[in-house]
Parts: sequence; structure tokens; C-alpha cells
Amino acid sequence: YSLDIVEANELIVDGVAASSGPISITTGGSMTFLAAMETRGDLTIKSGADFTVSAPITTAFGSISLEAATVRVDSQVRVLDAIANEQNRDITIVASDGILTLNDAVAAINTVRLESRSVQSGAGVSGSARIRGDIVDIESEGNVELLTDANLVRVRAPGIVQLRDEGAVGFEIRDSPVVTLVADGFDAYTESGRSPALYADIYDTQTLVVSAANGSIDVVHYGDNNLSIGNRSEIALGQEQVMQAAGSVSIRSNLANEIMTYDAPMANSAAHEVRYATKLPLEGASYTAGRPGLTPTSII
Repeated sequence: YSLDIVEANELIVDGVAASSGPISITTGGSMTFLAAMETRGDLTIKSGADFTVSAPITTAFGSISLEAATVRVDSQVRVLDAIANEQNRDITIVASDGILTLNDAVAAINTVRLESRSVQSGAGVSGSARIRGDIVDIESEGNVELLTDANLVRVRAPGIVQLRDEGAVGFEIRDSPVVTLVADGFDAYTESGRSPALYADIYDTQTLVVSAANGSIDVVHYGDNNLSIGNRSEIALGQEQVMQAAGSVSIRSNLANEIMTYDAPMANSAAHEVRYATKLPLEGASYTAGRPGLTPTSII
């Protein structure tokens, strides 16, 4: 069966029978769930007020769409057995006028889409829960701070972006001035060659902190902003996390005039070769050889 509920004011949902057809619940005011909601088809929930996921919401084969002024996920949201297709979006969660907070698991087979559309101070997408899906797609008008488990994480946000993925991952980050990326996975080896644990395309970023303690790193920077590797202000305060890599590290910029290296991913003194490249002549530069384990080599 199909179910479509529209309430002008507040609504308390004590239980809804599972269906293989679409279920849609819309309220002009607040919405409260007193019990878990388990279905098999598409589920759409839209509230004109703030909304807290206080009981599990799951569907077996359909998609889930949640939208409210602010959204707080305190209980799991899952799509269990959708057909794998990178074109499909399994879960969409939108905070149309405030913060999107994720305190419990959001898990899907295909794409998870997260949005925070508010420009008010403090708005953004954050939380302590891990977001799982083939692709995690995030758009925010503020900061983004999340844990993920995905093959690809895409973010567009004008604020600070901090992401940590538990596997090998590709990142695509746009518009953020300060980006911190961490991958906890390992390099993969295929017939076409090695795939790094952390690959990233970053656009218009000014400060980058990147780490892959169990694998290699490959980052390409696009845009004419000067790029700083390492967060200078956090280093001065002794607060920056240690950047690590267990394999090779490549950080390239196509258009930046300058790349300032305040810190860099290290492989616990296991690096065999370190190379810097520039198209500009190093007129007046001085070179000082370092001593392994004691002092760094410097070009000034």
C-alpha cells in the first residue's frame, strides 16, 4: 500500500505498518516518533520545525529522505538491501535552516546525501557517528566535521572541513579554505597499478593537513590560492595532529604561486627520497644539508 500523511501542526507517530509502497509524512510543526519505523519501500519525512530521529528508521529496498529546519540523528538511519548502483541515492538528510547533527549511524549501499542550507553562525554538518555508503555527498553553508566509511567523499563547503575515513578513500573538496583529511585504510594493488589509501582533489583550499598512517597519499590542488601544508596556527599552539604516511606522498598544485610547507606527512623516518619541484629559478637560495634524526635539510 501507499501512505501519504499531511498534518498542518504537530504530529506524534506511534507506529506505521511496513509497506513495499512509498510512505510520506509531512507536518507544518514538529514530528515525534515513539517507536522504530521499519519498511520496505521509499520513506519521506518532512517537518516544518526541528526534527530529532529518536527511534531507528530503516527500509529494506527503498530510499529514505528526511528534511526539517534542523535535524538531529540520535538513532540509526539505514537502507539495508538496495540494489548496488552508483547512480542511486539511498539516503538524503537535509537541514533547511540550521544544523545537521549525526550522533548515530547513517548507512546505505549507494549514495548518502547530507545538506545544511543555513547561513547562520554555527550551522554545518557534524557528529560523532560514522556515515557509511559507496558515496557520501555533503553540501554545507558552514563547517563539516565527520567520520565516514566510503569509496568517495565529496564536500562543498565555505567553512572548515575535517574528515576521517576508516578505509581507503577518494576525497573531492571544494570551496573550503582549511581542509583536514585522514584515511585509515591501506593501499590497494590491481593490474593497473597501486591505488593510494588517500587520494584527494581539492579546489581553492589554502591550508591542508593530510594523513594516511597505513598507506600512501596523492593530492592534487586546483586553484590559484597559495597552499600551506600544515596548519601554521595550530602548530604554533602545539595542537596540530601529526601527519603520517606509510608509503609515498605526492602533493601537487596546478596554479598556486607558492606552496608553504609547515609540516608534512612522515613515515617514521622511512622515506628514501624527498623531492620538491618549482618552475621558478632559486636565485639566492641557500642549501644546508641535515643530519638524519638530528636536523632537517633546508633550502632557504
